[in-house]
Amino acid sequence: MVHFVGHGDENGNLLLEQDGAVADALSSARAVQMLHGSQAQLVLLSACYSGHAAEALRTAGLANVVAVDEQWPMADRAAALFNQLFYGALGRGATLSAAFAAGVEAVRVDNEVGDHRPPEDPETGVALPPWSSRFHSWLGHDVPLLLQAGPAA
Repeated sequence: MVHFVGHGDENGNLLLEQDGAVADALSSARAVQMLHGSQAQLVLLSACYSGHAAEALRTAGLANVVAVDEQWPMADRAAALFNQLFYGALGRGATLSAAFAAGVEAVRVDNEVGDHRPPEDPETGVALPPWSSRFHSWLGHDVPLLLQAGPAA
């Protein structure tokens, strides 16, 4: 598994940090080059606007990618909740789609970032799509990634 936690920009770049807090924009093409041949069974991009990179990774042949919609930012709390429930479900032997659903549901019902409190456009005050709708998955092999151990002999 490869998990990127960080920031993304509206151009679809993932933002890495160099010495001196200088941003290094990792383009979708460069992300594909870095992960090509990695044999990663899952890539989770926990970054705003990471949908472009996810689509590029899928096109390059990575079977399973989870990311944030390319049109929207993501609240830190929503990302952390999603990640916690997603990985918890995977650890219990859930399929990727079931783990994804668990992560989205955790965000959907949360008191702070749940669907009952949609974010607003800071300039217009208009309600924007809820945080829970901003996660997307591209799952080519919807299987559990962890094998459950049987009872000890």
